[in-house]
Amino acid sequence: MHSAQKVEISQALSNKVSRERIGVELKEMLDSKQPLRALQLVLSFGLVAIVFRIPLDALPKVEPDPDSGATTYQESGFEDGEDWGHEGIRIVSNLTVQMEEELSSMRCLPANDVVYLSAMLQPLYGKTVRNLKGRKEATIVTVIRDSLKLRMSLANDVLNVNKGCHVFAEIMNGKEHKTPGPELRLKLGKLIREIKGLWSLSLLLAVASQADIIAAAKSMKEIEGLIHQWNLTKFYSLKPLIDGKGIMQIKSIKGGPRLGILMEQLWDWRILNPTGSKDECLEYLKTLPIPPIEAQTTKSKKPQKKKKKQ
Repeated sequence: MHSAQKVEISQALSNKVSRERIGVELKEMLDSKQPLRALQLVLSFGLVAIVFRIPLDALPKVEPDPDSGATTYQESGFEDGEDWGHEGIRIVSNLTVQMEEELSSMRCLPANDVVYLSAMLQPLYGKTVRNLKGRKEATIVTVIRDSLKLRMSLANDVLNVNKGCHVFAEIMNGKEHKTPGPELRLKLGKLIREIKGLWSLSLLLAVASQADIIAAAKSMKEIEGLIHQWNLTKFYSLKPLIDGKGIMQIKSIKGGPRLGILMEQLWDWRILNPTGSKDECLEYLKTLPIPPIEAQTTKSKKPQKKKKKQ
C-alpha cells in the first residue's frame, strides 16, 4: 500500500498506463465478489483522480514523456479526486447495504458496472466539462467514455440512473409522495418511460445518497408502492394506442415537432388513464388543439469552394 501511494508510482500510472487498460482492470474489479472493497482500495491508494480522470480543458495538453518519449496528457481540474471520492465511496457503501436488504423483494438489477459506477460517480451528476471537441457534456459521460474507455451505452445507463436518482431524491426531500396526486403520477410515469428498467436502481441510489438513510428507506417504500398502484412498473414497455401515422391522419398534419408534442400528450393521458381504451384515447386526441409551430430560421449554407481549373 505504501509503494502505491508514492508520487512516482502515481505519476507512472497516470502517464504510462493506457486508459483502455485502466478501464479493463476497473471493470474486472467491479465484476469481482467485492466491488466495494476494490473501490475503497482505489481511494485509500490515492488513485481516484487517476482512475477517474476528469479533464476540464476543451483539449488536453499533449506533451511527450522525457523518459520514454510516449505521449502523455496533463491532468487538468478535479486534481484532488479524493474530495468527491470519499462521498462516492459513502454512497457505494450505503447502496451495497440497501441491495442486501432489498435482495428478496427487488427486481433484477443491472450489471455490476452500471450499479457501482452509478454510485461512485453520483457526486459528479449535474457537473459538466468540455469534451475533446470543445463541447459541454455531462462529466459522467466524459469519465466513462474518455477516461475509462468503456462503452457509450454504459455511460448513458449510468447517466440515466443518476438522472432518476435526482428526481426520486427531489420527491423524497419535498415529501411529494405524502400527498400523491396527478402531478406526481405524471412525474413518475415520464421518468420511468425515459430511464426504463433502471428506475429500480435509481430509487435505491436515491436512498443511498441521503443523509438520513432510515427516513429515506421509508420514503422509498411509499414511492415504490405508488408506482405499483399506478401500474407504472413497466410503463416503458407499452406500445402507443395510436401511432404517429394515425395521429397525422386524424389531425391532418405532417411529421415534425407538432407530432412529437401530440404524442407526448397522449402518453401523459395514458399515464393518468392506465386502463383507457384505444377509442377513449382517440376521443381525447380529437379534443387536442394542433400545437403552433414557432418560426424556424433557415440555416445559412456555407459557401462552396470553387474548384481550381487544371
